This record gives sequence, structure tokens and C-alpha cells, in this order.
Amino acid sequence: MSTATTFSQSIENNTSDTFVGGILHVHPSLQCNLTCKHCYSSSSPRMKNQLNSSDIITVMNTAVNFGYTVLSVSGGEPFLYKELPNILQHAKHLGMKTQLVSNGILVESKIAQESFAHLDLVAISLDGLEEQHDLIRGKKGAFAKALFGAEKIANLGIKLGIVSAIANESWKSMFEIAKIAFGLKASLLQFHPLEISGRAVQELPHGLSEEDLHKAYIIASILQQQYADTMTVQMDCYHHSVLSQNPEICGIYEDSNLRKERMYKIVQSLIVDEMGNIIPFSYGLDSEFHIGNCQNKSEDLLTNMLENYLRNDVQNYKNLLNRCYDEALHKKKNDLIVWTDFVVKQSKKHARQLVK
Repeated sequence: MSTATTFSQSIENNTSDTFVGGILHVHPSLQCNLTCKHCYSSSSPRMKNQLNSSDIITVMNTAVNFGYTVLSVSGGEPFLYKELPNILQHAKHLGMKTQLVSNGILVESKIAQESFAHLDLVAISLDGLEEQHDLIRGKKGAFAKALFGAEKIANLGIKLGIVSAIANESWKSMFEIAKIAFGLKASLLQFHPLEISGRAVQELPHGLSEEDLHKAYIIASILQQQYADTMTVQMDCYHHSVLSQNPEICGIYEDSNLRKERMYKIVQSLIVDEMGNIIPFSYGLDSEFHIGNCQNKSEDLLTNMLENYLRNDVQNYKNLLNRCYDEALHKKKNDLIVWTDFVVKQSKKHARQLVK
């Protein structure tokens, strides 16, 4: 998968008018039925390790007390994780909204069928039209199967999202992707600029040029107007003017006496990766900023871990966001910022500077 982290930021507009809280992203496994060229986590059929469902449930039980009200599942391919239905059912029991991102191929599997009753939103990835999608996914017929999966989701009455990674030249297919999403009655269409991480470092090293990013941004703005009454269209990058007027969308939030149930105000997304690492902000953030590990931990231990983080360690993370925010506003070369990718890269740069 390629866009799970940012996708769930849109659940506020697609599942509830009274959404308040943060997003708990879980990557239970990197096992996938595809080996996509743009995968940020280098998922593949060979990746067999997975988190125990008991650890995930313990994290959920703890996270809801810190203000995290949405469970987002990615991977890997979520429909390969055998305990997925139980995880989703428990999330609903806790009162959480639920969503996942899938390549759409396994929607008729037993795991998928048992999961649908507990899902509020499912996103299917369409990375361009048929030829481009199949090339990126490394499988002939992947596009047709993704469309079939999306139709299946829509026919079940589950809210459908379409997520499309944008690389060089991808802007040329954005209008057609929007027509497809509209025809499927999708409630969300998300365009996500390609992140050069994971397998994309070798497979797609040239990524997305500034010129093509601007073209995609302009087209997304047109589509936002065109489908304003029927479908949310999101482009995962910000213009300087938007950042300067809305620092809160970047987690720039000051509270000298932050209560734990409002932790999400600063750490808007809490990630649990396939190794059990608990990470603020996004998958791939440098380990210097990791909160801890959830494996074989009780709820009391996890609660103490998060409370200690808020008391003693969150300032390091806040400093990173503030530095990134200031730098983003003063970048001379580009007025568009892919915020998630920018912060992840800056976190690694900061870690290297500390080593030196």
C-alpha cells in the first residue's frame, strides 16, 4: 500500500458530522499479494511476520483514553490478516470509527466478508488508468480487479474511497479517475503525491517533479469544485497560504497543561507498525521520535508509556513539527508542501545531525 497514513485524515468528512479525536493507524503485517513499485513499506508476499491481535487490542483499549477515535488498518494488504474481523469488531465495541485501505483484489475472501460488517469506510487504490495501474502494481489485470472490488464495496452500502498515487505524468489521468470514482458513487477521492521511500527508492527514484505536482494540484482544485456536491476530493499537499493560516492542520498546537484525552491535538495520528513500534505522525518517522513498543505490554504499561511521553518526550516531537513548519513556510523553491513526506524526511535529517 502507499497512502494509508494520510487517507484517514478525511474520515472526518465521510463518516460523522461530529468527529472529534485522533487516528490510530495499525499495520498488522507487511504481507501483501502484490509487490508494488511505489510501496512505502516494501510489502510483498514474502513478508510473513505479523503483530499479535492481543497486542493490537491492548493498544486500542489504551488509545481511546487518549482521544483516538478512528481505527485505520493498512499493511501490507489488510485482507490477508486473519484476525482483521476481530480487530474491527473490537474497535466498534469501543465506539471507534473504522476504515482500511486495500488493493481491492481480495474483497471476496472470507476475511473480507467477515470484516465488512464492522467497516465504516474502505478505500481502494487506483494508481492511474489500466496500463499505468497494472505496471505500478506489477500484475496484469490488477486494475480490473480493483474496479471489481470497488464496485463490491459500493454495492454493500459501505462508504467507498478511491486513493490514487500521483507520480510524473499521472496528472493526465486525474479527470478520468474522478469520473470512475463518481460512477462508483465514492464519497472520497484522494490524490497522494508519490513518496520516495520503501520500494519506490529503487523502482521510481525520480518520483514527482515540481512541475507535475503543480499540474496535479491545479487539476485537483478544479475537481474539488466540479464534484463539490457529491464527492470530497483531496490533494495531499498544502499551499504556503493554507499552512500559514491554518497551523493546526500540521499539529502546531500549544497547551502547557495538555490532558491525555487531548493528546491527538498534537499527535494527530498514532501509528503502530508491523514490529509493534508506536510512532507519532506517520509510518517511516525516524526512530528517534518513536514512543515505544506495544508487544507484550499490558494496558497499564502502555498507559504509563503514553503519559510519560506527554510529560517528558513530546516536546522533541513538537520541536520537529515547529522546525518543519517554519522551513516549509520559507521554502524558496516550491510553494506546495507534501507535509507528511516532508516531515518524515526532515526527521531522518535531524537524526543524522545528532549523530554527527
